[in-house]
Amino acid sequence: MITKGRFRFSGICVHEGKVSSMQNIERQAQKKGIELKDYGRCQFCGSNTRGGVFECFDVFNDLAMNFMEGNHLFTFIYADAHCLQHSEVHGGWNNNLHLTRQYLILEQAIAWEYAKTSQLSNILDHTNGHTRIF
Repeated sequence: MITKGRFRFSGICVHEGKVSSMQNIERQAQKKGIELKDYGRCQFCGSNTRGGVFECFDVFNDLAMNFMEGNHLFTFIYADAHCLQHSEVHGGWNNNLHLTRQYLILEQAIAWEYAKTSQLSNILDHTNGHTRIF
């Protein structure tokens, strides 16, 4: 089942208009030689789960349902924080995007909206970080 937004439901992730699956997270971990644990605390952020990183992602997705509507600041901060706390499965490029977005929102007081994330993504794809972003 897919619902609007950018979070995973029933094994599917819709993030910034791109559809992927939980298997992508598993593949990312496999490429890095990381075994994802489905028991105990989340191995990345330390969240007090019983089902490991998989339960941690499920909790994130359940809570994300509260942030699905609108361009509220906390929507971006929540997603960025989760991705940065699980950087091992999201990847280095993704870390750059989320850290840059946090900087722009929190330090530069940019009024963020979803369209700016796509713009930021394109800029990060085509620059070496020496370009003024917004």
